Amino acid sequence: LVYCLLNIHLLIPSIEVMGLHSIPRYSNDVYLLANITDFAQFSLLDGNAYVYLENMYQGECEIKPNQVLDTLSISVGRDKDIAINRQEVKDLTSKKIIGSTIKVQKCFEITVKNNKNNPIDVEILDQYPLPKYTDIKVELTDKGGAQVDTETGKLTWKIHLNAQQKQTLRFSYEVKYPNSYNFNVE
Repeated sequence: LVYCLLNIHLLIPSIEVMGLHSIPRYSNDVYLLANITDFAQFSLLDGNAYVYLENMYQGECEIKPNQVLDTLSISVGRDKDIAINRQEVKDLTSKKIIGSTIKVQKCFEITVKNNKNNPIDVEILDQYPLPKYTDIKVELTDKGGAQVDTETGKLTWKIHLNAQQKQTLRFSYEVKYPNSYNFNVE
């Protein structure tokens, strides 16, 4: 059960735990998110909230109730019992010049380990690059089991890990562009 203390003494017990989320491209942390359903009944104002999980202070979050959604999502804090790491796979990453074209192949591995004594479900997000110019071609060569949003390049994995279980995810893509461009592919 997650409680959120707002504006000094407003206790909201109707929060449902939404799940564990991570974006290992930016952080090696996994975050617990929670939903406040039907939050309009509380007449919330913009401001900071003190977040408690299992009667332990987790920190503060910013509340922005002026939205069109029916549910307000807030970050409850990091879950230190879940380890996550994202690394480039050097053996499957290359850069070649073929005539007037540069071809870059990238491969990444995401390793997730559940150090808890109970099973978890976690959502992991990553992204592959999308070209801004028509003479740059990008191909997702291995989605690694992720759900793919081709409009944004977003990759989403929803995985279940048993207690003490580790899982490795891998994805790769290829970028071709004229050698007249000077940029790094990440």
